[in-house]
Amino acid sequence: MMIPAMFATAALAIQQPRDAGPGGDAPGSVRPAQTTALAAAPTLDVATLDALAGYATIAPNVWRVAGPQDLLTETIQRGDETIYRFADRMRIDTKLPVGYPQPTPPEVVEIKAYPAVRRAEVDGRGNPDLGMNLAFWPLFQHIDRNDIAMTAPVEMDYRGDGEGVLGDELNLDDARNWTMSFLYEAESDGPTGDYGRVEVVDREATLVVAIGLRGGYRYARTREATERLREWLAANPSWEVAGEPRTLFYNGPERRPADQWAELQVPIRLAASDTDSDITSNRTDTPDASRRKLAAHQ
Repeated sequence: MMIPAMFATAALAIQQPRDAGPGGDAPGSVRPAQTTALAAAPTLDVATLDALAGYATIAPNVWRVAGPQDLLTETIQRGDETIYRFADRMRIDTKLPVGYPQPTPPEVVEIKAYPAVRRAEVDGRGNPDLGMNLAFWPLFQHIDRNDIAMTAPVEMDYRGDGEGVLGDELNLDDARNWTMSFLYEAESDGPTGDYGRVEVVDREATLVVAIGLRGGYRYARTREATERLREWLAANPSWEVAGEPRTLFYNGPERRPADQWAELQVPIRLAASDTDSDITSNRTDTPDASRRKLAAHQ
């Protein structure tokens, strides 16, 4: 779980994992993705499904659109626990919300479909790195007082100044406002509502394009990755930006910064001009071309 370093010891001492509800590696089976009978699958329209059929399906609700097909997230199932690993040191062993797709490996681009999720939010303005520390305690105190299990990831949404939005430009230099969120594993963990500085809301299902990240959690890293998603969107005009960008942070300080796992995501939808056409025939980015573009950034 992503916990700012200065709070990690106290938080982990207080909060113990529990099963969802109202209130060193061991042998395990490897599966391609987390599955559960309770997963709330997002609903995609026929045109979107037809467009996604042109890409390789990596896992449930995950389509590889750029980067090598053999860079895969390893999923290990132990009882009701799911552990995600990549390479030899990247690892996530905190529960994800029900129905959340598996994390995206570093340096590849995927389209992912997310179900609706209940989350506790704190809004802020200014430096997002500082904001992650300032917003942590209100969020942690909320889940601790209400006996809600910590999950991964922690989400940071970025918005434009005032009433403005980042829009198609995806210029994170203009992201003056942010929202930090702790995610509920399931809706049954607690009701929506206003809890002082924390507000619990339901975020609707969304389709995103995502790039996996490896390394320390700094806003500068997120800004750098934005350029790669801008390039992919420019090369694939059948898709357009449908919301504000966000970063998902999966690890806490127990994982050394060089091996911390995150991903930058941008909500997308089919471009209006393509919703009634065969967009798979209009794709401008082949897997080989995407691989070459991605390799140029490595």
